[in-house]
This record gives sequence, C-alpha cells and structure tokens, in this order.
Amino acid sequence: MTHFYTFYQYSLLVTIALAIGACSTVKKTPQQPKAIHLEQSSFQALPSWGESNQQGALNAFKKSCRKNLLRKSITSSETQPMVPLVDLHYACKQAATWQGKAREFFEIYFEVFEASFNGVRDSFYTGYYEPELNASVTQKAGFNTPIYALPEDLITVNLGSFDKGWQGKKLWGRIEGQQLKPYWTREEIHRHSIPAQPIAWADSVDVFFLHIQGSGLLALDNGEKMRVGFAGRNGQPYTAIGKPLIEQGEIDAATVSMQSIRAWLAQHPERAQSIMNLNQSYIFFRPLNNSLNNDKDSGPVGAHGVPLTAEHSIAVDPAYWHYGLPLYISAEHPSEGAQLNKLLITQDTGSAIKGPLRGDVFWGSGDYAAEVAGKMKSSGVTWVLLPKKGVE
Repeated sequence: MTHFYTFYQYSLLVTIALAIGACSTVKKTPQQPKAIHLEQSSFQALPSWGESNQQGALNAFKKSCRKNLLRKSITSSETQPMVPLVDLHYACKQAATWQGKAREFFEIYFEVFEASFNGVRDSFYTGYYEPELNASVTQKAGFNTPIYALPEDLITVNLGSFDKGWQGKKLWGRIEGQQLKPYWTREEIHRHSIPAQPIAWADSVDVFFLHIQGSGLLALDNGEKMRVGFAGRNGQPYTAIGKPLIEQGEIDAATVSMQSIRAWLAQHPERAQSIMNLNQSYIFFRPLNNSLNNDKDSGPVGAHGVPLTAEHSIAVDPAYWHYGLPLYISAEHPSEGAQLNKLLITQDTGSAIKGPLRGDVFWGSGDYAAEVAGKMKSSGVTWVLLPKKGVE
C-alpha cells in the first residue's frame, strides 16, 4: 500500500530538510570526500592474475553494464567515482560481444592502479552471504518475528537534493505532529506495532541475521520459496553485537565470528533479544522475482540494482567508488593458510561499509558461503581497473 502525505506534511518535510542542510552548512561547510590516491601498476603485479580466467568477473561486469549504459554520465556531485561513468561505456559495449578469454578482455580495455588513502594502502574486507531460513506465511509458535515490508510512515530525506555538499547523505524518519523525528529503533519496533505489512514470519535470531545480510531466501511453510531483498532501513546506527559480547566477557575476541555469535544467542534465549537490540539499525524488505530457478548467476539484487554474483561481487562505500567498477583484491582467505586473490565488481553497499579501503565480499548462498562469510575479517590490498584512455 502506498502512503500519501498531505501537502502540508510534504511542505513540512521539505522545510525540515532545508533547515538541516542550512544549519549543517553554518556549523561546518560540507565537503566532498578526499580522493583516493591511485598509483599506476600493472596486471603482472596482481597476485595470481595469470592463473585465473576471470570469466565470473566478466559475467558480473556485464550485469552492471546493463545499468551503466542507461546513463550518460555520473558526476562528482553525485558521488566521487574514480572515473566518469561515461568512460565505461565503450568497455561495456565491447563486453557485450566479447568472445575471447575474459582475462584478455580486461587486459585490453583496462589499466591497473593500486589504491591508498592518506598514505595507507591496507584495506579491510569482511564477507556476506544470502541466508536461507525457514519462514511462515502466518505468525505461529517458532515463527513469531515479522519480516517487514516498508512501513507506510517511513520517510527518506535525500539531503543532497538541498545542498550538493551533502550528496549521498540521507535521513530516515517519521512525521509526528509538526515534527520530523528519527524512525523507531530496533527495540522500539520490537515492542510496538508499526504500520508495516509482514512479508512472512520467522525465528527472531534468523530475522536478525537476515537484517545483517540484507537479503535472503525464505523457505515458506506452504512449500514455496521466496527471495527477499533490501527495501529500506530505519536510519538508526548499526552496531556489530560481537563487540559488546566481547566487552562483557561472553565471547573470546580471538574466535568471534557469525557462527559463535549465533551459538551464544541460541544458548542464552533470555538475553538474546536485549543483545540484538543493541544494534538499533533495522532493515525492511521487498519480495524479489528475479531468481528462483537453476541459474547459478541469478542472485540477490544489490544496491546497483543487478543480481549479485557469488565471489565476484563486492559491497563498497559509494561515496568513494561508483558501481560497476572492477576491483582486484589480495587478502587473507577466511580458510586457514590460503590467500584470496579475486577480481570483483562493485555492485552493493552496506550500513557498516564505510571508507575507501573497506569492502564486503559476497560469497553466495548455502552452507559454504555462510561459513566463509561469517569468518572473514581480512587485511589486504586493493587495485582498481580503470578504462584505458583513448581506447574507443
């Protein structure tokens, strides 16, 4: 159901947003993020580049091209990309008809640059995956937590519409009387009903981790499966609950992982909800129809609006990287004794992904993806592939 605001409410919202922008400008002039330093490198410098065929990365790149080719350009007032989007057009057009080796495609049309920021080259990567969870079409024992669609009273304010210095900055809130107030926290949503339609119902811990991953497959009790994806958020701050559990002496910092956190929540049902409420961020979902077939490349839809590709899609901070760029990472693999050298395409973002040298690798779905993603806390190095100048 679409919620329509009165002209008065809409005017009030605009006035509040303008006031926020004006006040913020007085206190501190909004500035664009500092540029990432790029030092020219080579494909030969990329660890294991010559041993991989890069077909998965090319497939993922083509998906982003379908979106990027619809736009003529992306300016620095929208984000701070390393290259205008129009420069990707030629490479995208060539990718559509490319018949050779995928690795050679990137070598022909791109150049390699090593990324650093404020003199630091160390990047940090985590992992995420698409969970599959049991769910019910109705509320019942064991399935008592809703997976909510967008609430009718949730308002998103794009501050960049009022001041270019705030491009990419948003507020989420609700109108109460004549005021725009922050939207409810996780604890408040848990305690009170909100004007949102439940898509389905599931176990509270399963829903909590669905929020962290941002998408998932629901195995419904009527025998059907449904894929749900990110629709919006409450705008409250994200807190990784592993940190307070470590501070309280409940989990060892050396072994903390998604798996150990889930195990603790299962072993302490009387405290689980209060711990989960420490993460005030709350995610809302929408059913997706892109997917439930045997196409292994048909994954959940990321922030770029295209299906993610397992082990070849990465979530980044869009204040620094625009979507559809190839990034090559070399990092510690979550599996002991291995190295992860991968070409990935920037196709998603996340609440905890902040900064130019921060990435979240999408591992796919299933037990292996859950295991690896839950353990990934890896340091490494980032290279970006930019279109060669004059290649057109």
